Amino acid sequence: MDIQVKSGDLLAQPSELAVLGVFEDEPLAEPVASLLEVADFRGRAQQTLLLYPRGALAPRRLLLVGLGKRDTAGAEQIRQAAALAVQQARSLQVAAVTLGVATTMSLAPELTGQAFAEGFELGAYRYWIYRTGLSSEQTFAVERATVYTTGERAQLVQAGVAEGQIIARGVKLARDLVNGPDYAVTPAKLGAAAV
Repeated sequence: MDIQVKSGDLLAQPSELAVLGVFEDEPLAEPVASLLEVADFRGRAQQTLLLYPRGALAPRRLLLVGLGKRDTAGAEQIRQAAALAVQQARSLQVAAVTLGVATTMSLAPELTGQAFAEGFELGAYRYWIYRTGLSSEQTFAVERATVYTTGERAQLVQAGVAEGQIIARGVKLARDLVNGPDYAVTPAKLGAAAV
């Protein structure tokens, strides 16, 4: 999967699906807040709300994903939010997604980028090598994600994304080896994969 990092305002970028991570019970910026009814979305961990801004914002769809309380939110909450985002994008058949967090995270930018990449890549993982007769909806894959952040953090987030993708590739390889049938994952192939 292609994951890029850019500087800019997530809500000003045209996109089929923009994903905004939100902390619990923190006020949202006005363009987003005006789209919500009272108490529709609290920002609890793993809570999601899909909005259709209808021209009020540049993205066609806006997915709010809760990160939980700010003081307890960390890399795991970012991973979970990214995984939820890619699963929602797949169900909506959206090939390219934009992501961001409503406010600055206390987490280091490198760790934030790493967690985004790990969650997005692993949330998209499917082992369908030996399954047949799957529809195009079932095999649809998100191809690209763009993480928007502030200018000075972009390079650090990009470094974290690169590291997260390397880790996710290793995890996916391990999952493939575990999920594979014994006739396909022979000791010789297992040894070759380890090198």
